[in-house]
Amino acid sequence: LNQGVSHSPRPRYAGHGEGGSARPFGLKWKYFLGDGATSTPAFADGKVVVCTESGMIHVVEGATGHKAWGRRIAAGSGAGFVFSSPLIRDGRIYVGAKDHHLYCVDLRSGEVHWAHDAGKEIYAAPKGDARGIVFSTADGHVICLDPQSGERRWRFQADREIGAAAAIWGQQLLIPGRDRTMYRIDY
Repeated sequence: LNQGVSHSPRPRYAGHGEGGSARPFGLKWKYFLGDGATSTPAFADGKVVVCTESGMIHVVEGATGHKAWGRRIAAGSGAGFVFSSPLIRDGRIYVGAKDHHLYCVDLRSGEVHWAHDAGKEIYAAPKGDARGIVFSTADGHVICLDPQSGERRWRFQADREIGAAAAIWGQQLLIPGRDRTMYRIDY
């Protein structure tokens, strides 16, 4: 008789490794975030980075699940939400928040290198390389910043808000807009 509740011990899974031999897999660790995750995790240099709705960046040791550090980067009534997934590049974390800022934070120490006020909410993940860190805002701006200083290199205005991350395609950016338009711009 199914009463809508089931209980079983921690599941054990078996898969096939090289040569057809079975290998166990499953849960390796859990890390308590304290509130809801609002980003896709990013991974670099053995660290996992995830952001939460209270404006926290959590950095966890990938091998063990132990806390490396945690830091609130965005705060305020409803402004703390970090919706964008982090970009990790050259030992720095770049992440946008509802408080209108793109933050650059040191991956190892948690020190905030800079915070750029974009003037509007940032929902989509930043992208970038040595040419710059590119992100979009809720009012349709696509902004490119210097990765080291946070100084603005250029800004493009779309016809409506941009809610998705750009794709880097060689010397171009592909940016889908809420106006049902795909923009291809020089990068």
